[in-house]
Amino acid sequence: MGKESRMDFVVDVSEEQLRQERAKARELRKSRWWQNRIAAGRCQTCGILRWNGNGYCWGDNNQGQLGDNEASGPTSSSPVQVSGGLNFARIVGGYYHTCGRVGTNLYCWGQSAQGQLGNGTRGSNVLTPVQIKQ
Repeated sequence: MGKESRMDFVVDVSEEQLRQERAKARELRKSRWWQNRIAAGRCQTCGILRWNGNGYCWGDNNQGQLGDNEASGPTSSSPVQVSGGLNFARIVGGYYHTCGRVGTNLYCWGQSAQGQLGNGTRGSNVLTPVQIKQ
């Protein structure tokens, strides 16, 4: 077997931009706008609107991990709504992918190079939530 290769994506961000994004994140964490917790992935952050369960994500989207039906890259500094109109109870961020629970069903989106989305496929990015196969 060949040696497994790994690609890292680097986005240049100034110290001022980083400071501003951290300040925004601190304010969001203090607000009651988000569910009990905000989930951070490797390069994306997601949260749930308390009153309707809509998921919103922001950050890196080069693998579709924001779930907005685009792999736009490099980043979104503002929250974008996760596609599909799902009402999430919980949402978690992974390594270039995101997953959420809707009722008793689990959904994931983003990178699926190693089959980490649990939908029975490997290799291609998934840009919107897909239900995990049980």
